[in-house]
Amino acid sequence: MKLIGKTSLMLVLAMVFMEGCSGSNGKNGATGATGATGPQGPTDPTISWVMPVQGASDVYTDAVIKVGFAKPMDSSTINASTFSVSTSGTAITGTISYDAGSQTAFFDPNVPLSQFGYYTATLTTGIKDTSGNPIPATYTWSFMTGGSSTPMNLYISDYSNEILVFDNAGSAQGNMFPDRNISGSNTLLSGPEGIWLDKATDRLYVANQQANSIDIFENAGTANGNIAPLRTISGASTGLSLPSGLWYDSASDTLYVSNQVGNSIEAFADVSTLNGNVAPSRTISGSNTTLQDPISLWYDATSDELYVASVNNASIDIFDHASTLSGNIAPSRTISGSSTTFVNPIALWLDNASDQLYVADYSNDSVDVFDNASTAHGNIAPSRILAGTNTTLSGLWTIWLDASNNRLYVSNSGGPSVLVFDGADTLNGNVAPSRTIAGANTAFTSPIGLWLDMNP
Repeated sequence: MKLIGKTSLMLVLAMVFMEGCSGSNGKNGATGATGATGPQGPTDPTISWVMPVQGASDVYTDAVIKVGFAKPMDSSTINASTFSVSTSGTAITGTISYDAGSQTAFFDPNVPLSQFGYYTATLTTGIKDTSGNPIPATYTWSFMTGGSSTPMNLYISDYSNEILVFDNAGSAQGNMFPDRNISGSNTLLSGPEGIWLDKATDRLYVANQQANSIDIFENAGTANGNIAPLRTISGASTGLSLPSGLWYDSASDTLYVSNQVGNSIEAFADVSTLNGNVAPSRTISGSNTTLQDPISLWYDATSDELYVASVNNASIDIFDHASTLSGNIAPSRTISGSSTTFVNPIALWLDNASDQLYVADYSNDSVDVFDNASTAHGNIAPSRILAGTNTTLSGLWTIWLDASNNRLYVSNSGGPSVLVFDGADTLNGNVAPSRTIAGANTAFTSPIGLWLDMNP
């Protein structure tokens, strides 16, 4: 991140001051006379984004319709007469509200939308900002529902010390505000990377790379704002050294952590009660492991294998008997070599149903798919490669395969954005994403970790 120097900052402030003194024909100016010599008055309120987006399909039947405004709005003007939703010309009823903090209006239908229905939302010029200016013209957009009422929430760890949460991830798109934002000094977030949501306990585990710590937040499903973690694992005894990837095995209550600088994998048993400066139960490290900047982890409980993306070794290392491993041990299998096309493999996803391994390569801006993942070994070529300018992949960091909807989610740190590709099981070549979540409203600076809560 490039910091603004003192001289540059003073220049920016001076330009802002001069611009404010040179307004002409201002509307409803509140700080002085309008015209050539007075400050420019506030501009018309505009609509920054809508959700679902224009033309969206497969929208959840329990979706909430949202509108983001570019200016603070007068909440009293956002009501049933100015914000409506209809189908086949018949208006539906719903609860309408406005959140001043995010400048977002909400239409929450009183009953679920019909499956495979066509809906139109309308905003009238009766909607005004806090200075009394109406939106420039009546605004309408339309979308279609699918056959599902199962929402999904998308959690993103951003390296700028935030956890951003977007509701209705199955249709999220464009320059939209997050529905929740965990950030602030109380959170102790410092370079958050890997995240893990334990649904059974509603706990969120976060790997803080810059603080060499793991934060554990309770009530993750509603966590919002400047909140403190319930517990934090940190200190010299933990051995944490730029922790990056996380995997929580609920059956053994064990948290696996990849140490990017320590070139190690640490296992913390009984993690649901751990707090403070505690030592790991087991550590996999040493020259035999061949680990170099390990980041992403995948523990396959069925085979008791641990898959590790070793970024600077250009390999995927697989360790057998992972639940008991400790010390300087060699991997049982390694996928590496020129045929793999690996440069810096940074993330992985094991699809057991198809026995395929998805690998995201940071430097190649690609997603490689390998068949026969349970036995893959050596210098083998991927069966499919998603790459090319149309993909808009740039500094991709984490991938998530939503197998039930056949979609691939990618956190794009170089975008910065989250990309969604439909038809994941056949993706190959220079394919454009189906949807992109990006823009200033998202608060993305460098989105890293990604977690899709399939049933919030």
